[in-house]
Amino acid sequence: MRLTNRAFCTALYSISVIMLIVACICFYKRETMSLYLSMSIVSVLLVIGAILLERSLSGLFDPCIWYLTVLYGMYAIYGLLFLKAGDYNWDSQFLSYAQCLCFYFSCKHFFSYPDWYKKIALPFIIGGSFVVVYIFILQKDLIMMTQVEERIGDGLSGNVNTVGYSLGILSYAITYYYCVTKKKWIFLVLVPVLFMMLLTGSKKTLIIIIIDILTIYFFGKAKVSSFLKLVLLIAILFWIVFEIPYFYEVIGKRIEDMYATLLGSSGGNYSHSTDDRKGMINDALKIGMTHPILGGGMNYFAAISRMYGYYGYSHCNYTELFCNFGIVGVLIYYVPYFKGIRFFWRNRRRERERSIFVIMWLVMALVLGWLMVAFSGLSNSYMPIIASFAMIEILKSKYKYVKNTNLS
Repeated sequence: MRLTNRAFCTALYSISVIMLIVACICFYKRETMSLYLSMSIVSVLLVIGAILLERSLSGLFDPCIWYLTVLYGMYAIYGLLFLKAGDYNWDSQFLSYAQCLCFYFSCKHFFSYPDWYKKIALPFIIGGSFVVVYIFILQKDLIMMTQVEERIGDGLSGNVNTVGYSLGILSYAITYYYCVTKKKWIFLVLVPVLFMMLLTGSKKTLIIIIIDILTIYFFGKAKVSSFLKLVLLIAILFWIVFEIPYFYEVIGKRIEDMYATLLGSSGGNYSHSTDDRKGMINDALKIGMTHPILGGGMNYFAAISRMYGYYGYSHCNYTELFCNFGIVGVLIYYVPYFKGIRFFWRNRRRERERSIFVIMWLVMALVLGWLMVAFSGLSNSYMPIIASFAMIEILKSKYKYVKNTNLS
């Protein structure tokens, strides 16, 4: 069968996203930095090639391009002129910016298909399969223990929490593919991804899995049976986490300790991590109020908090943005999230499947923003908002010439 130009471009975009996913999760560390850079550059070149083949440059001025340019421009200005502590790695930030642009053009291409959910899910399925195999090979001895004593993921990009979140992004796209297609074979990929997520011991993974389950629920048409399935799936999840020793030691116990610390209960052990994070968020709000409008500069929280022996960042995207860039920076970053939710909520009846996909992904990002610093992290942290921008552009183009259609 002759490969059409559009199909060839789809292949290029798909390979680019696969390489982006694998590079961001597996190879962003000192020992494999050259491999990360090589895969990232090839990913960018593939997208440039696809754009040239499509001979369409109109997307270069889309709202998402302006959004990303303003954001990363703000980071650069603050990092180069108003750096308060540490270093500003302009080269890694520029590469992250390029990766975000590549993901946007890829999403916009995928979403233009009637079976867009297959096109967007395929790179996540293939990338997720590679990541799971890579983690197993890298930490086989730890995973095969009858009782896991350490959290897996330290040998990959960032820390275990970053890996857990990155795997969660994969799980959401794969879960959504199941919601639409009902293909049972997808569990051969989804279950290992969820398995590895839980073994990272990141409490964020439990939130992500619950959002995955809620997405399945919202796709159900028979609400009573769907609600019963929702309750059953959440019950099974909590049973796995708290009753199976293999998972309890690595994540269940940490969740118990977290709630014991937050509620002041004696039912669990003290969680230094939870107490420290709660204190850092409170301190970050106080520090941010010293320069509430435009912020105190890049790494401002680190500059102040390190004088008292605290961490270099507040572990919360909202407070970190507030300290660095003030309320202006917070609004620039987050207003498109709420505008995206508003857009798809208003058009949920006309475009139900697309609306569920974007709204749930954006909600996930908004919730997890309280538990991690995303803006300065890897480019996959920007995937939900980039997908929202891309989907809006496709829908506006789709209904542009349809009478009596008001997309807002």
